[in-house]
Amino acid sequence: MPVRLSALTADRRTLKVAFGDDSLTLTYRPSAFNAVQEERELAMREKGQHLKSQASSLAEIVTSWDLVDDDGKAVPIAEDVVATLGLDVVSKLTRAILADLLPNQTTPSNSPAGSAATAG
Repeated sequence: MPVRLSALTADRRTLKVAFGDDSLTLTYRPSAFNAVQEERELAMREKGQHLKSQASSLAEIVTSWDLVDDDGKAVPIAEDVVATLGLDVVSKLTRAILADLLPNQTTPSNSPAGSAATAG
């Protein structure tokens, strides 16, 4: 039986990312990590837009989150909004998604020797 493209790209994963005593719950699309997204991100980085490329990718990958402003109003997932969160927050969210997507990957932060080798 053939597989429909929409079935392969309709995937969703939900995870919690701790921020102090609070946690942010977000849902993302693993299929959004693809060659087209990578090419766009690399092109932006070549133009010196490293932070903007990371914010753009995160806004494209995340489909929902429970982030609210100080008045309790839902914060939309949009590139311009993600770009205002700061490098530390955007990087933490990105690392959490990658750790969920690639749980066997070894990074300098979780490798006993500090190497960046990947598990085979």
